[in-house]
Amino acid sequence: MKLHLFTACYPYGFGESFINNELDYLNKEFDEVILYPLEKTEAFQTSFKNSNEIQLLKSRSQSIQLTVSDKYFAFKVVISELFSADKKSHILKNFRELFARTKQAVQLSKTIRESNLNQKDIYYSFWMNEWALALAILKKRYNEINFVHRVNGYDIYSDRHPGNYMPFRNFIYSQTSRVYALSKTTENYLKSLKIYPEKIQCAYFGTKDFGEASKIENDKLVILSCSKAIPLKRLDKIAEVMCELPVNVKWVHHGGGETLAEVNKILEEKGSKVEFINTSNFESYNDVLDLYKKHSPNYFINLSTTEGLPVSILEALSFGIPILCNRVGSCTESVKEGMGYVFEVDDSPTKIAKKIIELKNTDKLNRNREESRRFWELNFNADLNYLNFAKQLKELFNGFKR
Repeated sequence: MKLHLFTACYPYGFGESFINNELDYLNKEFDEVILYPLEKTEAFQTSFKNSNEIQLLKSRSQSIQLTVSDKYFAFKVVISELFSADKKSHILKNFRELFARTKQAVQLSKTIRESNLNQKDIYYSFWMNEWALALAILKKRYNEINFVHRVNGYDIYSDRHPGNYMPFRNFIYSQTSRVYALSKTTENYLKSLKIYPEKIQCAYFGTKDFGEASKIENDKLVILSCSKAIPLKRLDKIAEVMCELPVNVKWVHHGGGETLAEVNKILEEKGSKVEFINTSNFESYNDVLDLYKKHSPNYFINLSTTEGLPVSILEALSFGIPILCNRVGSCTESVKEGMGYVFEVDDSPTKIAKKIIELKNTDKLNRNREESRRFWELNFNADLNYLNFAKQLKELFNGFKR
């Protein structure tokens, strides 16, 4: 059985590195896995083994001329969304834009149809994006394929989009065979919308076992973070927390971006006890993983205003690193009692720093490490999660009538 995997940019670019974990298991379980990145960049994922065929369909789709029938079908898709979605005024106001987007998806769907389309194959979009819309159009228009898609972050919550409207969710959900939510929190949220709830199922990500972090005794409190330096990640607040800690701190952060300047300014003014290490120039996934190991972090911290279930947190758990995070998105599914601490979004830097010091007791911290590692083994081990996921896909698609 062949699997067609549609991504945003993977194996190009620096994002979606977590697909590396899943791809290894898909390659083992299926006869062939073909990758379809929506965008191609100059950079290439250093950890990608280059054993999969890569199809660049989007650039080819742009040369396809739409017929009157194509445009009429695109028009009907937008109309169907207008009648099924609850943000009718927003759809009407942005009808031209949505119609243009649908026409592009029709072009993509025609390109997919021309490239070795086979009813017996599995079609799997990693996001609910242009690929998912194109696959939904294929399903509705020709009924020649079945497809599934994951939802990972921006494609989950409506309030992250203009007009509080998730584009084409109703139409895509009507055509997909399964919506794989990355967490139980996401699954429950999507089911509460009552848009084809019977199709929604939790399928946790997983990370490989890279071993436990070293347990060397540090002369400083070591705290690790990993994210883009953008406003919603609130690295400036983490910096404020570091400055409030009454002990010497080593803060290791991986990830570059626009808010690093503000972070450096805060640390220059207040962080006399803070050693800040930024590794935004790393290109290798293995280099990033080495940060978890060699620095022997006491905690991994994430104070974002919104999140899904961050793979960086799952990686930290696999190394036996306790988690400090906010009660947002699905983060609470990664932290149980005795494994770290969950803060409220509005907790002050002073309150957070005080709690970190309370948790610093050595015996308690060692128990936190053991519990974190054990929790990862039971819930987020790639050997379990991705093998089960691949078998679910096989069982689902074998059940379809050809």
